[in-house]
Amino acid sequence: GLRMIAERVHALARALGAGLRALGFELLTDSVFDTVHARVSETQRQEIVVRALKARINLNTLSSDTLGIALDEVATQDDVED
Repeated sequence: GLRMIAERVHALARALGAGLRALGFELLTDSVFDTVHARVSETQRQEIVVRALKARINLNTLSSDTLGIALDEVATQDDVED
């Protein structure tokens, strides 16, 4: 039920955070549930937002140097890897 969905989404968010760190991005928090916030340069932010829009992925552009990525029950491992 709900617990299984929450655990799956949380595992995907942790995997996303680990992948972003491996790519050199700074995460704003060490603890996540379903949302990851990363510090980005203005150029990175622009490039990532364009790619995300093409892939129909919604991002939260919190500021010119921060992106928020929220995962939900329909998110998949393939989404995280993109």
